[in-house]
Amino acid sequence: TCSGLHAIAYSSINNHIYTECSGGGGILEFNVEGLGIQFVHQHLSMTGSLYEVPDGSYVIATNKGGNKLHVFKPNGNGMQSSLAYDVEVPGYPSTPQFYPLDNVDGGADYMACMPLTSNPNQNHIDPESNDVMCSYYNGCTGAQTLADIDRGICYHDETMSSPKDLMRVSSIMVATDDALCQRCMEQGNYE
Repeated sequence: TCSGLHAIAYSSINNHIYTECSGGGGILEFNVEGLGIQFVHQHLSMTGSLYEVPDGSYVIATNKGGNKLHVFKPNGNGMQSSLAYDVEVPGYPSTPQFYPLDNVDGGADYMACMPLTSNPNQNHIDPESNDVMCSYYNGCTGAQTLADIDRGICYHDETMSSPKDLMRVSSIMVATDDALCQRCMEQGNYE
């Protein structure tokens, strides 16, 4: 079930539109060649904001919640696209920008660079599951010294209208251990 749409991308290779369902439902793929719209496939296990690589060779989905980048390869018109790559990207990947590369070996023509909306610092990542364990959303914020930040604790501006904004800290402040993220205080999280 798809209760609404959140993101959309068009592939000039196969004349398909890709849409992300809001609230679950995966990614829908439609053939829009000609005058009609034909449903092609529902990629249930994939989600994310959608982007076309500039030459149309791939459609990318940045799956923030899953910490992944889904890369779809458009096939022929009316045919389901294939999942070319499913790349782990810890840190909640966001809007990619595509930079052209010299195509020497027939490989990819573009490099995708994207901001991470959470700090993928080694102290934030569970080494066994590769999941982000320490972020604004699960309580690892409130750094009060530069040492806290060096250990991977984020400092968010709690006074602004967007309290998830990361702040740059350039001076040492007074800290108490009570204010620190419990996960980040464990010695096992440090080299």
